[in-house]
Amino acid sequence: MARAMAVALAIPVVGVSTLAAFAAPLLSAPRPGIIAAAIDARHGSVYFQLFEASGRPLGPPRCDTARECVRAIGAGPAWLAGDAAALIANEAQRAGLPYDLGAAGDAPDIVALAWMGLAVDPATSPARPIYVKAPDARPNPAESIARAPA
Repeated sequence: MARAMAVALAIPVVGVSTLAAFAAPLLSAPRPGIIAAAIDARHGSVYFQLFEASGRPLGPPRCDTARECVRAIGAGPAWLAGDAAALIANEAQRAGLPYDLGAAGDAPDIVALAWMGLAVDPATSPARPIYVKAPDARPNPAESIARAPA
């Protein structure tokens, strides 16, 4: 939809992932540690991505368990954001990792997201979907799909 509006209005559009959008409020003030943005992926998993305090990603988005997210964070401290931040915090507490839930919320901060969108280059950040894991639904390989007669 954003790309269609951009074409119609002849304006540039940029892509900002939901994980980066959750991390955006934490980028306004320099702080030591790692920013961990996490979204509940259900079934005991989270989508997460780690960022330096400057906002530089420390790797691509991943889908894994909360325990693996905490392992990826390392010694911390960790600044947690996203709707699965509490899941990560529970695991971090068990592991003795220092963390802060100050930016955890159910939705990204729209103002911080807008500032992030202004800071990125449309040429290097196109608006496109990012699929972190394969879909759960799969066609049944044992049965073929019936086709309507032509």
